[in-house]
Amino acid sequence: MKTEASNPCIRFTQSPCAALLPLLAFVLMSVLPASAASAIRFQFTTHEVVEGAPEIVLNVWRTGEVATTLTADFLTADVTAKAGEDYATTTGSLSFAPGITNQTIRIPILNNALNEPTETFQVQLANPSADTTLGALATVTVKVRVQLGGPGQLWTAFSDAFSVPSWARPLASQNSR
Repeated sequence: MKTEASNPCIRFTQSPCAALLPLLAFVLMSVLPASAASAIRFQFTTHEVVEGAPEIVLNVWRTGEVATTLTADFLTADVTAKAGEDYATTTGSLSFAPGITNQTIRIPILNNALNEPTETFQVQLANPSADTTLGALATVTVKVRVQLGGPGQLWTAFSDAFSVPSWARPLASQNSR
């Protein structure tokens, strides 16, 4: 059986050094960086949308400390897709109220009715409020792909491939509706 004299923990808490424990805890909390700062990030690195869809909705997540309000800006940037032709230029600010961990960004997708390869644009998070960092997924790539089969699209692709005379295209497009 252990006695108080043989147990070092009991001896330490009863010694004069024990009075310094609260002071030591205060010093460590003051010196060490706060690990509860917020970070914001997208859910995925890449999203895909069909040209002609009304919009794409992107989720932005907040992690870490959630007791305060935070804000961050976002903006779109061309890669191979063109703003005004394939999607609408979109900029704005997100605001996370205390306790809120998710916000959405909605970007209108435009249909230029061209048969073209998949094109991309990016959405970037920027300017987070104080005590907030951008997470590893601060930029997302959006792929806009053409979906053949809408009115006239399949015929246009066929007629371009086989050199159908231009006078026959309007009639064929009307019949495909």
